[in-house]
Amino acid sequence: MTDDKFKVCINIIRQCRELDKFTNKTVAQLLCMSAYRVRGYTNTLYNIGCIKKIGGVARGRTIIPDFVVADDAITKLYQCMREYTGEIVPVATQQPDKPRHIEFCGRVVEKAYIDPEFGRSDITRFDSLLMGVRGQREVTING
Repeated sequence: MTDDKFKVCINIIRQCRELDKFTNKTVAQLLCMSAYRVRGYTNTLYNIGCIKKIGGVARGRTIIPDFVVADDAITKLYQCMREYTGEIVPVATQQPDKPRHIEFCGRVVEKAYIDPEFGRSDITRFDSLLMGVRGQREVTING
């Protein structure tokens, strides 16, 4: 979207914001433009979501759509313009959550008791697999 098209779209929203409904011909009369040029702008605004179709009037074979301006039309138009120009929108920085202090009930042991039925080879194999996931050394699976 060029700057000129952006300015015309802003004028359309400002002129038609107060109206209950409007057509391309109404916008053309308000902005002193041809209805054919206005149709391109209203299609752009409709695709962005700045205006909504609320119905239409049938004249012969064609249906003339009635539009209404959305509540957040200016915001959507500015957002579309930012995306087109590639302007970076600043993101609000969030403070990291403070780590919660967890109190352990009981004593802390350096080495856990391992049941003799579990088997020492299973523990070393499991430990080697975990180290491989952590990227500390290559995993060798014997078995």
